[in-house]
Amino acid sequence: MSQEFSEFYEKPENEFLEGFDAFRLPEETDEEAIDRFKEHVYRVVEEKNYWTFLEDDLDCRGVDKKTIINRVLFDCVCIFDVATGDFPSLKFRNNIGKIVRDAFDILLTGLMKEGHNMMKNRKEKDHECISFLREHLENSIYFSSTIPKHPEDKMEFFNSQTRRNRDFGLSDATVGENHARSLEGTLVEKFFALPFATAKGVEYLRSKIDNKRIILFGGGDSMNDLLRGTDLRPREVVNIDPYLDSERVSRNANINYRSIPVSACDSGLADLIINEEEEGFDEIWCSHSVPHYVDNPIEFTALFDNIKRLLKKGGVCRIYPIRLYSGADRNATESAEMRHAYIAQIEALIADPSFNVTHFGFLDDKFLKDHYDIDFKTLCIQKIA
Repeated sequence: MSQEFSEFYEKPENEFLEGFDAFRLPEETDEEAIDRFKEHVYRVVEEKNYWTFLEDDLDCRGVDKKTIINRVLFDCVCIFDVATGDFPSLKFRNNIGKIVRDAFDILLTGLMKEGHNMMKNRKEKDHECISFLREHLENSIYFSSTIPKHPEDKMEFFNSQTRRNRDFGLSDATVGENHARSLEGTLVEKFFALPFATAKGVEYLRSKIDNKRIILFGGGDSMNDLLRGTDLRPREVVNIDPYLDSERVSRNANINYRSIPVSACDSGLADLIINEEEEGFDEIWCSHSVPHYVDNPIEFTALFDNIKRLLKKGGVCRIYPIRLYSGADRNATESAEMRHAYIAQIEALIADPSFNVTHFGFLDDKFLKDHYDIDFKTLCIQKIA
């Protein structure tokens, strides 16, 4: 346990955080450590029954974990009451929101000090990852409108998709020492597991993004807030998207941004972006793009070859969501072939001593069962050698 946490526990009101290891565990990524913290908070809130309605003492156990973690840390959360159709406020005892935010800031401080985990995962963890991916892809079939086959129609289809607003979720945020800002549903949460942004949370994000080289696979019109803002300053952002018909980004002069109208599955992509003297990129972000919309098994090979070549040592590729397109133009056999191709590429990465593959996304089974068509998991590929 870190000294900061030891001192934190000495305060009587903070006893509910006892039992949480503030150090990152062996083989644990930053995102997994954050998820472990969320799980701990949820468990303690359940065990100690830290809840009460403002009007009376109704028991609110059974609320999904995501709602608790992402909103309870502001001291108050709204829960939908099916019986009445109301959203009564839920208040927590002992100022738990501030306590948890303070503890979370200490965890983030420790993660920033420790830097990247560069250990190769144990076989047990790799086996768990593959097992999860097999089950997840089998049960997370995404049915969409049929993708046109004709090139011009296909271009128009993806032009309409890429024009959707997908902001990063944090730019020029005004976050005080005693305040937090919800990041629920943002790409910040999907890529970095942060449920809310305190001043320390913004500092943590800066350690991940400032002066870093970032690739967007199928970025479309996403990240406008990141590219326009000044709170986070990546050194370079390259948007790889063959369906971006025109730029709509108002860019920050401090960020070196460019878009390249080629596919992330283009076999010549790496040679187009980097030369032999360059060490590669710090981050690759895939948001509702590839491998979600990969056309055939062959493209999987090219896509993951590009990821391996474009990442620098210590670099991370973040893929959200972990699912595959399945529409009327793809039969059951074709869908199975796509799943097998996806899994085969991940198995190859896991077998490679230069890479680790992990997944994260804190959510309880009840919520997933009730919202089976929504995917909250993120796949991370880290180059460790």
